[in-house]
Order: sequence, then structure tokens, then C-alpha cells
Amino acid sequence: MTEKKKSKAQLIQELAALRRRMAELEKAEIKHRRTEEALKKSEDALRNLFNYSEVAMFRTRLDGSETLNANEKLLEIVGRTREEVIGKPSVGYWADPRHREEMIHRLKIKGRLVDFDCKMVSKKGQVRDCLISMNYYPEEGILDGSVLDITERKRIEEALKISEEKFRIIFENNAVAIAIIEPDTSFSMVNDFFCQTTGYTKEELTGMSWTQLIPSADLEKLKEINRRRLLDPQDAPDKYEITYHHKNGERRYAIASLFVIPASKQIIGSVVDITDRKRAEEKIRSLLQEKELLLKEVHHRIRNNMNTMMSLLSLQAHKLQDPVSVSALGDAKSRLQSMLVLYDKLYCTENLREMSIKEYLPDLVDEIIGVFLNKESVKIEIRIDDFTLGVKILSPLGIIVNELLTNIMKHAFSGQEEGVISLSATLKNRLARLVIEDNGKRIPESIDFDSSSGFGLGLVALLTKQINGAIRIDRGERNRFILEFKV
Repeated sequence: MTEKKKSKAQLIQELAALRRRMAELEKAEIKHRRTEEALKKSEDALRNLFNYSEVAMFRTRLDGSETLNANEKLLEIVGRTREEVIGKPSVGYWADPRHREEMIHRLKIKGRLVDFDCKMVSKKGQVRDCLISMNYYPEEGILDGSVLDITERKRIEEALKISEEKFRIIFENNAVAIAIIEPDTSFSMVNDFFCQTTGYTKEELTGMSWTQLIPSADLEKLKEINRRRLLDPQDAPDKYEITYHHKNGERRYAIASLFVIPASKQIIGSVVDITDRKRAEEKIRSLLQEKELLLKEVHHRIRNNMNTMMSLLSLQAHKLQDPVSVSALGDAKSRLQSMLVLYDKLYCTENLREMSIKEYLPDLVDEIIGVFLNKESVKIEIRIDDFTLGVKILSPLGIIVNELLTNIMKHAFSGQEEGVISLSATLKNRLARLVIEDNGKRIPESIDFDSSSGFGLGLVALLTKQINGAIRIDRGERNRFILEFKV
């Protein structure tokens, strides 16, 4: 029986099916190639991840007889090349063989080990602190492991531990009361001196709010300071005075200093009790007030006594007929008046040891000139620099000025309708210069401070020596008395 010839339509259908099959095979081939490429990329990525990971990785036999694989980080830790590691025993990597024995024991029991703390040693003997994690495959007798080098972390932890220990020693043994305050205002840590200062125990203070120690009158002000300090440490004072309640109920004073820890918002506060100092200051202030009242009373009595002496001199002078005696009593009264002017000036100031000559001399001149009958006909010219002299100089200086002006008013202008007296005081290079001049009668050549028989000029010469100065008479167009002394 002969095979029937296929129709043209059947041939076309078979050809189309063949083409579809070929297209499917081509697609499958493309998919297979893509899968292989993806697998290769994945393997490359995994290989790169393995080789260049910051975590050391390795594969080795359980008995340590052969290292099957290791990445660059492990080579770095053990300090060896790949040729020195791959295919070689791994037992020499452990600083303490007992660590390896313990790891093998745990792996056999559990099949897995996580973060085992041990030490590894490099070829050059450098010991590294490590955390090792391992998986054990009993069928193959192989284990995979990862090693995290924690040497630097251990060093930092040790340094932190030492730092914390130092802080604790300083904190606990400090002679200043110190406390750490949480953002919720509670004490989390206080030292022994803080307990001594407040009277509370550490147990009582821990968890207690600092607001419980502060009187209500001061609490709002301190809360505002604390709030500002937490928001911005620069926007609040570093130190300020506070009052606080001691456990025994006593209200005490202290200086508080606060420092904010930015990361935790905690506050480190120190307190220095100043109660004894405040009470001592208050006592001193009270004593000073008492002293001031006593001084005022003493000054008042001295001034009254000086006025009484002047009144007695005036009264005695009125009862005498002898002009010489009357003049002598008048001169004594005038000298006492110069002292009273100085005393009044000093009494009106807080500084009893020195005073500006510009504040003293003008009033003294007015007092001296004012007792003479011819005062209206005498013109006074005053030019005084503003400089300060001590009482030890001002007192004799006032008497010198009194003697010279009194002498001029008595003798210089007799027979003249008008007169002029000029007084000047200057200071240059610590040399004080006082000049008194008049336009009256010329002073005779026979009159001199060293040879004068009069009491007044002799007193001037004596007082000039007392202030280590020098005085002379200049007989020019005007009579001039020139006094110079060092300041």
C-alpha cells in the first residue's frame, strides 16, 4: 500500500508548528543565557561581597586542618597572604587555644555559634579582640564563620570605663556639692557633699525634684532660668545666688552653677553654700552701721567742741583791752577756723584720708577773708587745679594759707582803698606749687621766714618743714609767697 501524498495544507501546518517550536526553543535559550548571566553577576557580587566585606569571613574544616576560603579582611586580621592561608591549617590563628576548643565544643552541640568573644593573633604576634559567629555542617565536616574585629571598640570601651571611673572619683570626692538633674527636674545622681549640704541621703534625693528644695518665692525665677538654659545654654547665667531648704527646715543661701549636656539635656549643677558668709556679711554690715552712727556722733561732738573753743576765744578777746592780746586771740581763732573748714569738708565726704584741694581752699579763703572789716575792698582771684592731697598735708597747708592771708589782710592794704589777692595752686610732675600774691605794700627786705621774730611767719616756716616743702618771698611788682612741696 503506497503512502498517500500529504496535501499542501498539511505541509503548511507542519511547517508553522515547527517554526513555533523553534521560536520557543530560541526563547528558552535566551532565558537560559540570561539566567546564567544573572547567576554569574550574582556570583560575582557575592564573591566581591565576600572578598571585600568589612567583616572577616572564612570557611575551614572543623578540625582546623585546612582553610578552604578566606576574604581580604580575614587576611588583614591574621596578617598573612592568601597563599599563606588557603589550604593551610587555621589552628594557629587563636591567641588562646582554649577559645578554639570551646568553640568546637559548642558547635558540635548546637551546630551554630553567635558572637563568641575571643582573641586572634597575627603572623607578627599582634593580638586582636574579635567576635566570631559560625555555622557547622556535620555531613561535610566544614564550618563557615565571620569575624568582627572589635579591638578599637574594646579600646574605646576601656577608655570610657577609665574615664567614667575618673569622673566617679572626682564626682564623689569633690569638696563641692554636685548633682546631675534630668530634664524632668529630678535628681539622678548626687555626691556625698551634696548630701552633707542639703541634709538628705542619696536615697532620698534620687528621683526627688530639685524644685522641692527651693522656697516658693524663688521657684518661678529659677524655673525660668532652667527653661532658658535647656533651650539655649548661652541664654542664662552660669552662676547665680539661690536660697534652699535644708532638710532640718533651715533656709540657707548658696551659689549655683549649671552646665547642660546637649545630647541628653541633663544638667550638671554645683552648689556652694554661702550661708555663713552671708551671715558674716550681714553682721559686718550691721557693725558698720553702728560704727557710722558712732562716728557721726563723734564728729558732731568734735565740731561742737571746736565751735565752743572759737566762741571762748571770741568772748575772751572782747573782754581784753590790750590790742596785742586781742590780735593774738583773733589769730588763734582764725587758725582754729582753718582746721574747722577742713574738718567740715572731710566730714561731708566718705573719704576721711584725702580730698581735692579745689574743694578745700576756696571755702577756706572765704572763711579767712570774711572776718576782716576791709573784706569788701579786697578782690580775691583764685586759680586752683583739681588734684588730691592727704589730710597730713591739707591740715598744715590750711594753717599756712591762713597765716599768709591773715598777714596780708592786716598789713598789706593799710592806706589803700582797694586791694587784690591772687591764689593759685598747680601740680606738675608730682610737684605742687602754691602761690599767694597781693598788690599791697612791699614786704621789707628785713622780713624773712628764717629770721622773722613773729609767731605767724615762724609757724609757716615750721609747717613747711613738716610737709617737706620750701617757701620763699618774691618781691617783684607784687608781693608773692611761693610754696612748693612734693606730692
